[in-house]
Amino acid sequence: MGWLCYRVDRMLISGYGIELHPISEDNIELLRQWRNSEFVQQFMQQTVRITPEMQKKWFNSLDKDRNHYFLIKEGDTFIGCCNIKNITDEHVGEGGVFLCEEKYLNGISASKAIFLMYEWAFNSGIIIGAKSEILSNNRRAIRFNKMLGFTVEKHDLVSYGYLNKDRFFEQLTKFSSVLNSREQ
Repeated sequence: MGWLCYRVDRMLISGYGIELHPISEDNIELLRQWRNSEFVQQFMQQTVRITPEMQKKWFNSLDKDRNHYFLIKEGDTFIGCCNIKNITDEHVGEGGVFLCEEKYLNGISASKAIFLMYEWAFNSGIIIGAKSEILSNNRRAIRFNKMLGFTVEKHDLVSYGYLNKDRFFEQLTKFSSVLNSREQ
């Protein structure tokens, strides 16, 4: 529907007016700065301050077959990060997304990025399902996950979601005209 994938040496996924750039050693410092910001930390389960050394160690230890992290680029600007991580042998991964500044929250940038990422991951067979953990007081994220097709089970502190391929593509079909009409 909306994805194109090219350049084997450095995959780039584009569609819906955005690009998903795989993280690399060249851009992990930008990711670290965002992750350490007060704005992003308020939505995270783990709020530890990440040092440059911790970031580099994390990046170097990633199993690139089971963890896919992307910087979200809209126009000429990187605006956030999305990922599918900890992919199991059963091809179920944990999805996530965050935007770097509050000004991007009320648009559809995160929706475009995550729909594009899941479309790529499901179509390429990287995953057959996704799960999520959301702080239970983060109502925006819970609504967002439900919009993607996740079933969400609320608990006291953390809510858990699950998404299968069929449900995702039902939602993608439902929202494709909106995603495509806003393509830049």
